[in-house]
Amino acid sequence: MKHTISLNAILIITVLSLLSTTSVLKSQEKNTAASTKEFAYSDPGSDPGTDPMNGSWELNTTKIDLVKGANDTKFETNNNLIVATSSWIDILKIEHTVSSSFKWDDPPKKLIPGQDLKISGTYINNEYSTPNRVLTGLKIYSDRDNLPFSEKIPSAWEIFEINKDNKQHGSEVKTGFFPAPKFYQGDNREMNIVVDCFIGKDHYVVTYVYYWNGSL
Repeated sequence: MKHTISLNAILIITVLSLLSTTSVLKSQEKNTAASTKEFAYSDPGSDPGTDPMNGSWELNTTKIDLVKGANDTKFETNNNLIVATSSWIDILKIEHTVSSSFKWDDPPKKLIPGQDLKISGTYINNEYSTPNRVLTGLKIYSDRDNLPFSEKIPSAWEIFEINKDNKQHGSEVKTGFFPAPKFYQGDNREMNIVVDCFIGKDHYVVTYVYYWNGSL
């Protein structure tokens, strides 16, 4: 009986010793993590990448791309307008023409994060002499994925879009707004504002490329 009590006592002491050691190790790990966090980030109460950085988006360059589809649309610059004309002859030797002009406000050279930006654009119907449904119009959006124009851009922020076809192709002016995105640690340093002028599957694409200038 005395032997059994002695073994139980030893077992209890061993368990208590293990629990005490585990508690000390966890406390040390917690203190080490907190110390590392305070070293890496000025605000020890925030997680990495959750606080916006100080700085601004600055215009670096402007790119122009022509994306050709089924139609052979001619895009020309006339003063501050982009003039697009698509003409074709069908099997009955009848000529069809869709001609549109586009213009828009150039975005500012510097964007402050969180600040609302206003952009206006104009679609002008020059000629729409076809019963066929050919989409034409103007789309402006903000993108940070930097994907090719032909690929889907799920995170794009649409500023505005003007769509026309054979049923409704009157000239139109439209205005849209969007907030300049904030920048977080680890973010992509590039942001684009994309202007897409199109007739059918032919696109005249202007991309304003911004880079982040500020603390990281």
